[in-house]
Amino acid sequence: MRPTLAAAEPGAASVRVDRLDGRWVLLPAGLALLLLRPLLPAGPIRWWLLVASYGSLLAASARTDPLWEPGTASLLTAGGAFGAGAVAFGLVFVLAAPPVRTDVGTSGLALTVLAAVAEEAFFRGFLYARVGPLGVVPAIVVSAGAFALVHAVAYPTAALWVDLAAGGLLGWQRWVSGTWMAPAASHALANLLAVTA
Repeated sequence: MRPTLAAAEPGAASVRVDRLDGRWVLLPAGLALLLLRPLLPAGPIRWWLLVASYGSLLAASARTDPLWEPGTASLLTAGGAFGAGAVAFGLVFVLAAPPVRTDVGTSGLALTVLAAVAEEAFFRGFLYARVGPLGVVPAIVVSAGAFALVHAVAYPTAALWVDLAAGGLLGWQRWVSGTWMAPAASHALANLLAVTA
C-alpha cells in the first residue's frame, strides 16, 4: 500500500491509503509456483497447480499492461514480428531437433499454450513495461534474463543460453510490434513444436 495525499476540504490535506491491488498477490503467487514447478507432485494436482500459476500470472500481468500500445506499430508489423519468430523457432526445431518431445494429450496442449501466453504477458508485458522507461535494450535484456533464469530451474543448465536467446528474440518482437501478443503467439508455437514434433 502506498499513502497518497488527498484534499479533504479546501486548504486541508489528509492521507489516504490506496487499496491493495489483487495483482500484487497474484504475481508473487504465480511466480512462486512457476519457480517451484520441478518440485510439484506428478498427476492431476500438478496440472491444476500449473494452471493456477499461469492463470494468476496472466490475470495480473494482462490487467496491468495494455494489449497494444497505441501508435507504436501496425497490425502488419506485429504479423511480421510473429512471422520472424515463427521462422526462427521453426529453424531451431528443424536443425537442432530439441529432445523435449513428449505426448502430452489435449489438456497438456492447452496448458502449453496457456504457459506461453502467461509467460509473455509477464515477461514481455508487465516486466518489459516496468524496465521500458530505462530504454529498449535494458527492457529486452532484463526480460530475457529473467525468462532464462525462471526456466533454468526446470531445464538443464545448457538450456540457459537457448532460453536467453529465445527471450532476446521475444523481447525484440515486443519492441517491434508494440504488443506482447506477437511474442506470445511465437512462444505458443515454439511450445507446441516442442511437445508435438
